[in-house]
Parts: sequence; C-alpha cells; structure tokens
Amino acid sequence: MGRVETEEYKLRSAPMILTLDLQLEIERGLLAQAQAKGVSLTEYAQEILAREAKPVGAHPRRTGQELIDACASIRGLLTDKEIDLLFSRTASTSCISNPVR
Repeated sequence: MGRVETEEYKLRSAPMILTLDLQLEIERGLLAQAQAKGVSLTEYAQEILAREAKPVGAHPRRTGQELIDACASIRGLLTDKEIDLLFSRTASTSCISNPVR
C-alpha cells in the first residue's frame, strides 16, 4: 500500500504517478466506460479520481438549477403571505395571481 506524507505532497509540483493492480474484470469495465465516453483509460481514471478526491468537509458546488429543482417539490405549499410572515420581509408584490392583502 502507498502512503501519503502530507508535507511532501504540499510541496509537489510534478504530477503523481499511480500504479493500480486491478482485477481483470474491473479493468475491462473501466476500459469499456472510458471508450463509451470517447476518452483514454488514463483520462477516465483521472476524471474518477478528481471527482472522488475532495478535501474532507468540502461541499459540492451547486448550480442554480439544482436549487430550482430542490424547491420544486415544495412550491405551492405556502402562500406568499405565509412566506412573508415566516421570513419577516416586505410583503411580496411579484405574484399577481396571489396578491398579499
């Protein structure tokens, strides 16, 4: 097994070389997935490692669409007036179909 020495890797500027001893069926599966994406096995492995090697406590970057999708499931459960009361903000006037009174 390899070992990670923190100070050494903080100072690294050259790429790390990693050798994997994979079972044949795993190698075949990864190669098939790489070919399906049109990339080399090396590129595909780098993509997987980059995606999975996040610092501890790191939060994934969210997109605006993800927020819209998350809110879609609760949209319509509260009226604009109820939201205004919950968040103690100026009454909303943006919703013509459900004016605040």
